[in-house]
Amino acid sequence: MLPLLACGGIPQPEVCAQFLSCSEAVQPMSTKATAPSYAPGGTCWQNAGDAAACTEVCANALEALVLGPGKSTPACQ
Repeated sequence: MLPLLACGGIPQPEVCAQFLSCSEAVQPMSTKATAPSYAPGGTCWQNAGDAAACTEVCANALEALVLGPGKSTPACQ
């Protein structure tokens, strides 16, 4: 864990990468406001507490996209 902190944060989980990808595929430029938080090196990945909360947000948002506007979008599958 110490080397992780020395690098400046926690790696972005796959679910958040997929959420950003899906969101962008469904609505271009939609991640302009969310990327600073959820992208690699974003504010979500600076500590474990924030990372856990942000990962949950990504999972819920991805699920909503997959069940809604992204259901036939390859980037959302």
